[in-house]
Amino acid sequence: MMMKIMDLIFDGQIYPEEQAVPDSPEYRSACRTMSDMMERLSKELPPKEYDEIEKLCDLVAYEDEFVNKECFRYGFGLGILLMQEVYQLQYFKASDKNAVKKDTGEGDR
Repeated sequence: MMMKIMDLIFDGQIYPEEQAVPDSPEYRSACRTMSDMMERLSKELPPKEYDEIEKLCDLVAYEDEFVNKECFRYGFGLGILLMQEVYQLQYFKASDKNAVKKDTGEGDR
């Protein structure tokens, strides 16, 4: 039996940040470029300066966590509002259980 989303969330089996990794060539290229640059800087800079760059990278990643969380919340909220709007359409009104069938022409058959 397939687990429900609520069960997966409760059990801690859903980690969007780890599971939703961009698969575009641009993303992979950017990752490769950043990795190459960090490797080059680690060789060119004195250790103390390179440590500062690593700390800066860590702070940027930490800041991104907050931005990503807010974007997720905002997008999730928009999704809920969209669902509410859709359910207000005449096709989904509870007062007319055949509304969907009528609209598609199946209600008259």
